[in-house]
Amino acid sequence: MKLKGGVITQIKAFLMKFSKKEKQGKQPKVKELSKRTANIMTYGFLLFFVFIGFIGLVRAISLSSQVNSLKNKVADFETTLTDSANQTSTLDVSRVQYYMTNFIYAYINYDKESAEEREQTLQGYYAFDSSSYTEELNETRTLKSQRVISVEEYKSYDLAIVKVGYEVSGNSYVMNLAVPFKIKDGLLTIVSPPYSLADDLYQGDSKSFEKNDSSDLVKLSSSETDSIKEFLEVFFDKYASSDETDLKLVMKEPVLMGGSYQVDTIDNSTALFYEGDDGQKVVQVSVTFTDKNTTDKHTENFTLYLSQSDNGWVVEKLYNYFKN
Repeated sequence: MKLKGGVITQIKAFLMKFSKKEKQGKQPKVKELSKRTANIMTYGFLLFFVFIGFIGLVRAISLSSQVNSLKNKVADFETTLTDSANQTSTLDVSRVQYYMTNFIYAYINYDKESAEEREQTLQGYYAFDSSSYTEELNETRTLKSQRVISVEEYKSYDLAIVKVGYEVSGNSYVMNLAVPFKIKDGLLTIVSPPYSLADDLYQGDSKSFEKNDSSDLVKLSSSETDSIKEFLEVFFDKYASSDETDLKLVMKEPVLMGGSYQVDTIDNSTALFYEGDDGQKVVQVSVTFTDKNTTDKHTENFTLYLSQSDNGWVVEKLYNYFKN
């Protein structure tokens, strides 16, 4: 029995030599990033975002520039359209006058010998067929004078009104001739036969420039008024003679009358002497001048704004009417 137990023990010991032993595993190491690597990665990300932002900024600036450029082009285009519209709608009055001068000469002058030539000339001015336009002239007609007195713009055409003086059989006549026309690309064409209009003097009814009649006026003292009256004689004498050098002594910005006049009378009896809003002295006065060449006389109204200097009164402003 004792032998048997020992054998078994020996066999177990022998077999244990061939059994696989599990190796004890090593504890895994946790990798740690160094401080340098972390800094590199952090700044790398920052630089990346800065770069992306810079690219975005450049693109935004480029886009803004393109938008501004487009806006400028649109503005230039609109300006061009506006200029074109203005050129279309604004009449060149000088061109109209020149055109009408030639047309009226051909239209008014008439004699039987040149009637056919006149008709051909007029057809060059007309947009319509003149053969359908009845015109019977029996006597020689001669143009004496012409003047364009009005150019009117309508929706579909323009109208020139010409005052014409002419002679037939030794008798003189005057009429207003209305000429409908259109203008395109700077060229004029008469689109309907001319017709006569009654004389229009264009007389309206407006209030005239009167002396200041406000009840709030502060009248100047008698001493100031007398001093200014003496000054007016000197001033208007220089104003009428129009010597700029002399006038600069009594007027801030000299206005010249022409030099061919002299003072006849200064109407101090109806003149108004008062104080202006800013303390300036104001005079409203009528002065009669004589033309030295013809001895003709005429009266003008003045409003003078005066200030006082060491040498006396000075005209700060002059108006050739009663200014209120």
